[in-house]
Amino acid sequence: MEVLKFIIANFDNIIAIIVILMAVICALVALRYPTLKNTLIQLVTEAEIRFPVKDSGELKKSFVLNEIYKVLPNWMKTFVTYSMLSWMIEKALIIAKDLWGSNEELGKYIDAMKEILLYEKQEKVAEIAQSENKN
Repeated sequence: MEVLKFIIANFDNIIAIIVILMAVICALVALRYPTLKNTLIQLVTEAEIRFPVKDSGELKKSFVLNEIYKVLPNWMKTFVTYSMLSWMIEKALIIAKDLWGSNEELGKYIDAMKEILLYEKQEKVAEIAQSENKN
C-alpha cells in the first residue's frame, strides 16, 4: 500500500525519469548503430563539401539535422531531442575529421569537390549578374 501511495504521489517524476532514461538509451543505441553513425559521418562530409565557406558551422549543422531527421526511424524521433542530435553530430564530426586527416586521398577528394562547387556557384552568380545587366 505504501508503494502505491509513493507511485501516485511521485507519478510525474517517475514518468519524467523514464522518458529521460529512454532518451539516453536511444542516443547511446543510435551512436552504436553503425548505419546511423555512418550516415551522420557521410552527411557531415557532404555538408563540408556543400558549404566550404569558413564559419558556416551552424549552416552545416542545420543541413545535417534536416537530412538526418528525414531518415531517422519514427520510434527514435519520439525520444531523440535536438540537443541529443547535436551531440551526435559533434561526435560524427570528430570521427569524420579523423578520417579526413588519416586518408590523404579522401582529403584531396573533399578539397577538389569544394573547389568544383565553389566554381559552379561563382559561374551561377556571374550568369545571374549578366542576365540582370541585360535587363
